[in-house]
Amino acid sequence: MRWLIQQLLDVLGYWLLPALCFALPARPANGIARWVSGQRWLFRIHAAQALQNTRALGAVEAPEAWQRRFRLVRFLDAVDSWHGRYSSDRRITRSLVRDPPSWPEPPVSAWLGTHLGPSTLFLRRLAAQGYEPRFVFRDLPPGLGRQAPVYHAYLRWRIRYLRKVCKGREIRVPGGRGAVVEALETPGVALVLLLDAPAERDRGAELHVGGARLPVDPGGLGLAVERGVRGVMYTMMWDDALGRRVIRLAPAERLEDRDAVLRRMEAHLGAALARDPAQWQLWLTARPVLSRTGSPKSPSADAPPG
Repeated sequence: MRWLIQQLLDVLGYWLLPALCFALPARPANGIARWVSGQRWLFRIHAAQALQNTRALGAVEAPEAWQRRFRLVRFLDAVDSWHGRYSSDRRITRSLVRDPPSWPEPPVSAWLGTHLGPSTLFLRRLAAQGYEPRFVFRDLPPGLGRQAPVYHAYLRWRIRYLRKVCKGREIRVPGGRGAVVEALETPGVALVLLLDAPAERDRGAELHVGGARLPVDPGGLGLAVERGVRGVMYTMMWDDALGRRVIRLAPAERLEDRDAVLRRMEAHLGAALARDPAQWQLWLTARPVLSRTGSPKSPSADAPPG
């Protein structure tokens, strides 16, 4: 019975309420998102796990507010799965996303992000600038469909959004090296890498988060550095005052040193976490991948694509 109740709650949190917010204008939709994020049943298991993982690295001063913020970002990503598939560019820029003051002059082949904020619509904004996005992500873990069928169906729905915006050229890993090389060498293509994606095994590269180490797979970044392409670090985070998702870009630069780029990304991520730590969606998988000492473990089954 408990499992069945959880499936019904997942239908509300991942499907019905996000669809309602998609159908409404932005202001009432944001009001619903803020209200529902205050309900403890929303993403109950995931929010509790994320808070527990965060506390493993340090104290959380206001745990209820922290979980509310985490739930809000996760809910907005579910809403944006609808906007990403069905909303026009005009609607997205008019009421949902604040673009950066200017986009860098092309070509920019590598777009380097993290799991910060509700960033689903970033691919749509890239496509609107004339790029062909190629998003690199890890496929769904086996067995999740039996454990959490509603949540699994939602993740598959998000992958269908990736397929649409990437025109069927999204890149699944492991096994995507050739596709990454092709993307880096094709004019007009924007390869999107989430550099904080936890590695399944230690590959000798890491980011430091809150005094802990996050092992990452630097393969895609290394290929970009080998080819000396231009890259941009970006974030897309929720801004309460604006009621929008806000894109921020670092200056475009030629990628010449893999470890130097990782250190800049580490500082980039650390500054964002200092401002608004609950917007990092990898807190959900932090316990298996963050450690102060010892070797890393594999990401949990709840790790989102990317």
